[in-house]
Amino acid sequence: MNRGILTLSLTLLLAPAAFTVESRELRFPPLTDGRLVLSVDTHTHSVFSDGHVWPTVRVWEANKDRLDAVAITEHLEYQPHRADIPHPDRNRAFMLADTENRQGREQTDLLLILGAEITRKYAPTQSHPLSGFDN
Repeated sequence: MNRGILTLSLTLLLAPAAFTVESRELRFPPLTDGRLVLSVDTHTHSVFSDGHVWPTVRVWEANKDRLDAVAITEHLEYQPHRADIPHPDRNRAFMLADTENRQGREQTDLLLILGAEITRKYAPTQSHPLSGFDN
């Protein structure tokens, strides 16, 4: 009987710790000249190239991590899932992610960036152009 009460007490005492989620948020103080440092993931992939998740998951991950921006940078020429997910429109992953992001705008101000990864056989082997930036 006492052992059961002890077990139950310990379980109730330790259970909240098992459900505690550690924050992965990155926040930086403003620079001395007033500019801000943003937390941005500039290189992501989904099933539309060589990733393993739908583009909307990248938006959920970025929001969970409290990022300021995320770039959707699918491979242009390397598409190992093409037989399962044929897509002639190379912007489709971004469009799906953007739709998801716009639906959640009330909770977040995540900036979504259209990008691409261009991989070539010879150096320089990779390039990651991003769009949507003004000087």
